Amino acid sequence: MRKIVLILCALLAAPSFAAEPGWSCRNTDAEITCWDGSCDVVTGEGFTPMSVTFRSGRLDVCAYTWCWSGSATVLEDDMLVYVQSRQLRDARNKDGDPGVFQLALNKKSRLAVLNGEGLAHPMHCEPWACSEDCDHPQ
Repeated sequence: MRKIVLILCALLAAPSFAAEPGWSCRNTDAEITCWDGSCDVVTGEGFTPMSVTFRSGRLDVCAYTWCWSGSATVLEDDMLVYVQSRQLRDARNKDGDPGVFQLALNKKSRLAVLNGEGLAHPMHCEPWACSEDCDHPQ
């Protein structure tokens, strides 16, 4: 019994190698693009959902065959998360202008709004733990 207690204490005191927490979001209901004061909404099968992941100060916004990626500022409390970046780079054109995005998430409802580069998407989100391939969560 004493050995079991010692082993349990050692395991509890050992450093944790848990997966890195974050969130993964998709706009499964609609694609909304806004330019010059008006917005167009596409629903149903007329669009391809985007994916957004964020964790530890990194934001990845992927659409169709390209992704904007880079560092981000994260403000978080027990219910809300706000993520913003003015420096996301398009993987296809690293010398181009950086993308500017913001995402506001309610952890309880798991609903978010992504805004940036002419997009204004409502998104459904799930907690995501990066373990092996952090660059490709989906």
